[in-house]
Amino acid sequence: MKKFTQNLIFIAIILLLLTSCGKSSINNSASEKEPVNETVYEISLYYPTKEFVVNGDENYKFASIRTTVNDIDEIKDELEKLKVSPKTATNSDGKETDVFAAIPKKITINNIELHESIFTVDLNSKNLEGGSLDEQILIGSIVNTLKSVKENNTPVSNSVKFTVDGKDVQTLMGHFDVTEPIEE
Repeated sequence: MKKFTQNLIFIAIILLLLTSCGKSSINNSASEKEPVNETVYEISLYYPTKEFVVNGDENYKFASIRTTVNDIDEIKDELEKLKVSPKTATNSDGKETDVFAAIPKKITINNIELHESIFTVDLNSKNLEGGSLDEQILIGSIVNTLKSVKENNTPVSNSVKFTVDGKDVQTLMGHFDVTEPIEE
């Protein structure tokens, strides 16, 4: 009787293993057929052109470089790239042109948030200084870059608001009004 019980337990274990192995392979093949729906955000980084900075040519203020990110939270990292010039970027005519860094390295971006299609960019007040051209480039590069963000070819933002140290301000460097979100 003892041997019969041992054989019965052995057969039950074998059947259990065979049954679970079969189910596992069915589930794996089903999950392999399901497409993975991964969100990708397209973004163009806007840099001031040499034609604009040196020659004052307003027709070619900015040139851009296209890139993608997988998470909206990565946008701040992309804005940080505006602190380093890639040397060239594509202008509005589709030609490569010389560019400069858009954001001075000494300026700190505290935070970026997206709420109801408005990006809010919070800058640190320390070292937030410069002339009117510096402020125009800073604002223009950030606004153009953030308004270029698309999810499935649909823009995620229609305007950009600036704050300094978490507070609403009238201007960033004393030259341009940023009291309202910027849409241009």
